[in-house]
Amino acid sequence: MPDQIEASSNNANGGAGDFYWHQARDSSLTPRAIQMFQIAARHDGEDFDAAKHLIDDEYATITGNVSERHGGKFQTAIQAYRETGWIAVHEGKISVTAAGHQALALLGDLPSFLGAVPPFLLELLARFQLNNPERPTGRGEGTTTLRDSSDIFPYWTIWKIMRECDDRVTIKELQRFVFRLHRQEDIQATIESIREFRSNANSGKTEAELDLVFPPRLTGANAEPKYWMGRAGTQIGRLPPLIEKPDSSTYQFNRYYLPMIDAVLANEPVFQEALSAESWMADFGRPVDLEPAAGDSNGRSKPTDESEQIDVGIDDDDALALEVEQLIKDGSRSFLLTGPPGTSKSWYARQLASRIVSGNAAQIRLVQFHASYGYEDFMEGFVPELVPGQQLPSFVRQWKVFAEVCRLAENGEMAVLVIDEFSRGDAGRIFGEALTYMEPDYRDKPFRLSSGRTLSIPANLVIIATMNPNDRSVSAIDVAMQRRFEVIQMKPDSKILKDLLAMNGVSDELVDRVLVFFNVCQEVMPHGGLGHAYFMAVRDEDSLQRLWDYKLSPLFEQELKYVPEDLERISLAFNTMIAGW
Repeated sequence: MPDQIEASSNNANGGAGDFYWHQARDSSLTPRAIQMFQIAARHDGEDFDAAKHLIDDEYATITGNVSERHGGKFQTAIQAYRETGWIAVHEGKISVTAAGHQALALLGDLPSFLGAVPPFLLELLARFQLNNPERPTGRGEGTTTLRDSSDIFPYWTIWKIMRECDDRVTIKELQRFVFRLHRQEDIQATIESIREFRSNANSGKTEAELDLVFPPRLTGANAEPKYWMGRAGTQIGRLPPLIEKPDSSTYQFNRYYLPMIDAVLANEPVFQEALSAESWMADFGRPVDLEPAAGDSNGRSKPTDESEQIDVGIDDDDALALEVEQLIKDGSRSFLLTGPPGTSKSWYARQLASRIVSGNAAQIRLVQFHASYGYEDFMEGFVPELVPGQQLPSFVRQWKVFAEVCRLAENGEMAVLVIDEFSRGDAGRIFGEALTYMEPDYRDKPFRLSSGRTLSIPANLVIIATMNPNDRSVSAIDVAMQRRFEVIQMKPDSKILKDLLAMNGVSDELVDRVLVFFNVCQEVMPHGGLGHAYFMAVRDEDSLQRLWDYKLSPLFEQELKYVPEDLERISLAFNTMIAGW
């Protein structure tokens, strides 16, 4: 077995034992580097040697960060911009590529650069080949010769290996295998070597024992993975990266981006030889196709599958439904159902929606906010789309759920957007420019999105949101957002509970006991009490006991841990209920 592993490892290195991936020392994806790129772009066409000092001075003025590096900051950063296809130096002059101008436009147009950057940079970085005429020189004759014979696309290769190796790679694996890869034909052998390495490491072999059968780790500056992985992961500030670090030695994919990764990996790049610096950068820095796909000139996403029918389960004379209908007649269009958990907010929101559209589920859209939910998920954003005849996917700007439901309302019928967990997202950031135009007086008036496209919110679109205002894991809704909604309090209701229990076939005597316990819960529970929906599955004493063991007891212990007398009181009330008075 050791001989087989060693042979596989040598083959994965393509026989190039001294070969390793040289890298730019600065990542082009930090917020500061993005600032420098924007400054440098203003010097497009200028002499590099003269402009680099001006760029450093302007950068220092804006950031207060004075360069102490030999040659200056931009002298170092330029190679990183070359690797992303944004800036080249031709005949001694700074040259911003077509892709670089796209990056500038995206930086200026989008409320969150992240909405376009992952797909935009994925396509650019997938094109980057290690052996290119814009690479640094002076690394030594032997290394230069080896690089001249390499056809590796480093970023595409990193993503390919991670995807085939459980969506992760460790620093040791990068240093032993990935950064030594010399030829594309050896990628699969490297994947197998990494799997074998993991098996050996998991079996308890020491580092010294692993060194006997696997390539040694690169050391020193060339072994540092953060520059390659920083660009491969498109990390920008505090925004979610493509590649995360769950611990100090592991890189793993953020699973949110896996469809984008798979779209890129489906098209292996083709190595191009004998290119001049100008022709290489013209091809590498060509623009990324961000236009809508053919046959979809508005860039709207396709209607979602609305096969789920929402039956109207509330009575015709339901007081809350009648009140909402009257508010709609008065001109209200946005409603916020607020109250503690278990008060049927989500269920009621769907029932109200179905009633408003007369049961036509095709006129309803459902969405749930969460901490990572953003403008690009709600208004418009970029998604990968394979176009016939193209080697790599185009990243198409598409309308998202809010624009979709606005489109539904254009047919003249009522449409409803239901938003669950409204306060778990940054609602002001998610709505963006649409915030003002939610108000009835601004409905049907076109407004311009950050991308330059226009949208209007039809007067016949109703928004119904739900939230638990006392949930300590969410952000407070700002006043500007909250005042655009009619706030409807959803409180625990003993009458609804009684009806639920009766529908479940619970005896009248047990119903009375449950109602007594339910009233004690309202007295001791903070933050608005305990919702009646907790008891939906109750049919007898046994189901009550399961409710206590797996839901209510943990909840009370958490909520009442600093009020032991109330915790004791609620426990006594439950035991009394079960015992039958």
